Amino acid sequence: MTAPTQQPRIGGNAGMDSEYLEIRGLSVTFDGFKAVSEVDLTVLQGDLRFLIGPNGAGKTTLIDAITGLVPATGSAQKSGAELLGKKVHQ
Repeated sequence: MTAPTQQPRIGGNAGMDSEYLEIRGLSVTFDGFKAVSEVDLTVLQGDLRFLIGPNGAGKTTLIDAITGLVPATGSAQKSGAELLGKKVHQ
């Protein structure tokens, strides 16, 4: 007897027991200007998401904050491990 094959489902085939990125209350401020304000986002393994918005909306700044290129407040976790405050190479 073979194991049943997993069928695709909306939102991907992974649950919180798989790899995930969870952003909570992420904000970035430059000299008093709030470039990104209180972002909440969860992306599960297998999900496909897009960041859309006009120039200056904060899309690149959000990614820069998650990857450690700019300082941010809040939380960005990859499968439970905090990313904010780490250096880019980490």
